[in-house]
Amino acid sequence: MPFKNRLFYIIISAVSILTDLLLLNFILIKNSLFNTDSDKNEVLLLVIILLNLLWGILHYLFNLIDYPRFKQRKKIIFNTLNAFLFWFFCFLLLHQLIFNSMPADEYYMLKILFLLLCLMAGKLFYDVLFKFISKKGFCQLNVIIIGYSKNTEILEDYFLKNPWTGFRYFGFVHEGKCPAKYCLSNDYKNLIQLIEQYRIDEVFINMDVIGDEVKHELLNISINYPVRLNIIPDLDGFPPYRLGYQRFDQMPVISVGTDDFTALFNKFLKQTFDLTFSLIIFAVFLWWLMPLISLLIKLDSKGPVFFRQIRTGYKNRTFTCLKFRTMYLNKDADLKQASKDDERITKVGKFLRKFSLDELPQFINVLLGQMSIVGPRPHMLQLNEKFSRLVPGYSTRHRFKPGMTGLAQVRGFRGETKNTDDMLARIRFDIFYIENWSIWLDLKIIFLTLKNIITGKSMGY
Repeated sequence: MPFKNRLFYIIISAVSILTDLLLLNFILIKNSLFNTDSDKNEVLLLVIILLNLLWGILHYLFNLIDYPRFKQRKKIIFNTLNAFLFWFFCFLLLHQLIFNSMPADEYYMLKILFLLLCLMAGKLFYDVLFKFISKKGFCQLNVIIIGYSKNTEILEDYFLKNPWTGFRYFGFVHEGKCPAKYCLSNDYKNLIQLIEQYRIDEVFINMDVIGDEVKHELLNISINYPVRLNIIPDLDGFPPYRLGYQRFDQMPVISVGTDDFTALFNKFLKQTFDLTFSLIIFAVFLWWLMPLISLLIKLDSKGPVFFRQIRTGYKNRTFTCLKFRTMYLNKDADLKQASKDDERITKVGKFLRKFSLDELPQFINVLLGQMSIVGPRPHMLQLNEKFSRLVPGYSTRHRFKPGMTGLAQVRGFRGETKNTDDMLARIRFDIFYIENWSIWLDLKIIFLTLKNIITGKSMGY
């Protein structure tokens, strides 16, 4: 990266963190959030210094100090929120340990909320500022693409349609006929001349369409010129999953279908949330609601209270999925999906299905570690076998524990799966959920599930 670009990053990052610290100290000192006597001023000063240092560290750990060209604003908000929650927890802990009390100001929570909103607004402001400056031509990187293909043509369209990313695109270098919109040269021998003429900062290379001589030439260019080389992988035929990067000694490897859930802390966080949420629901509602529903089922029709069905779960392991029985006893229960106006459904079962109360026993599956509160819904074995052959990427959903509710369900894909197109739509949402998982996304899905049930938008029948 050219010196002027590095300097710009340093300045905007420094101004961003200084703005944060001014806001933090204004709220901490000016608004007297600390409940302490004047004789502890020296200790108070030390605590404030520690909290300032902590925010600086969190600013770095949560990647708030950088303004990448492709960072989504939603990611900026989530990172700021996560960093602030950690900082606020440490603030309360220090206050309790040192001053042996919680903040006494009755409005301190409002002040904390105001501080959080100001921090988020500041981050978004600097993001808008960075993109505005980049769009106007300042702090741009000069780029070219080497080797024409459909993939590199997509990249060309991206550069042309998104000037705010800060890439100034000059065109293709491709030997022979080049159908691209911008073609700088039809001869790879002109590479050095073009790099010097246009002061190229980054080169994007399609390695599959260039020969060994050109590869060696590019290697020499990367050694002798301040140019970054970017390799474009040929992933035609692969599903559009998120990519990851690993190194095995000196061997770079691209991973197809990566997700944030592979991190040990994220697994611990989700499992802790599942257990805590389930225990709270049991303690508040299920201890009396489940016996009541069981009694109504028994009075309504003959048969067991629970409907048990073998379904496919995490890593293709089968488990017994529990539901309240909503149908009369029938031989097709494990073969035929429930449909609208299904004659097999009992009167009580119709009510339970309408409000998704038949799913409540699955909290037991969650406590047993077989399911999660949120995740891809488990399917009947027959459907699982059928769609795993017909739907590309279907088995990806088994990288997660199945959920009581999921992103596909709150987006309207709930109930009977009538055809392959229905399942394709569900799988797209499942894959998006897996690759973009966060505890905040889980909370959003839970909220939307409750909203759909209360407002009657549930598609269950």
